[in-house]
Amino acid sequence: MSKNTVHFTISNPAISFLLHDCVKSPHNQIGFLFGEIDQKVSNVTTDSHADNETIEITVSVTASMPLSESEDLLFTRDGILNEPLLEIILGEFKKDVVGWYSFTRNQDLSPSICQLFLAHQFATYFSHIPKDLFLFFQMTNNIVFEENFTNTNKFLCTTGSDVSTPVELHIRQLGESTLAYNAHRPVTKQCETFDSVLNQIQWNNKDIVNSFETLQSF
Repeated sequence: MSKNTVHFTISNPAISFLLHDCVKSPHNQIGFLFGEIDQKVSNVTTDSHADNETIEITVSVTASMPLSESEDLLFTRDGILNEPLLEIILGEFKKDVVGWYSFTRNQDLSPSICQLFLAHQFATYFSHIPKDLFLFFQMTNNIVFEENFTNTNKFLCTTGSDVSTPVELHIRQLGESTLAYNAHRPVTKQCETFDSVLNQIQWNNKDIVNSFETLQSF
């Protein structure tokens, strides 16, 4: 008997840069998520001497790329996905795409008709990744001016096979393994050094230069 377990993760720097870029942009934004997929197979023998195979799949997002201010630019005049344009934009990095994102302001997280259509088209176009692993990351920034100023960010993660069912997205901290879900151990000496630098650094020019020199010495 085989059992699949799927995890979705995004690195802390990746989500920080993504949110910063989206919030600072004067427009709505859509773009692609880059990363990798890892499979770990393990066999567990039960009391009944039956071998149960467990496949742990981890989809790791490590970077993002803004594409457009509007979904309309991704369609041809005939209303179909502009695949030649995507081929030019993505080039050899198409194989590294593991999902896409959409950022809006002062809207709820219910997918629009255009987003539903794009989710279906993207999941088909990026055929190197199964639809149930193709991530759709929705973000919205809501600003309310009442008695107190309120600025909130909301997120919803789904997949290309079912944009109505949320999936959990784990934020992976610095030093955490890229391909292991919720693994709290540095995978390289550089990761340990980078973590220690960020913990000790005082944010002025002299310390920043010294910290980067420390990183480059390894």
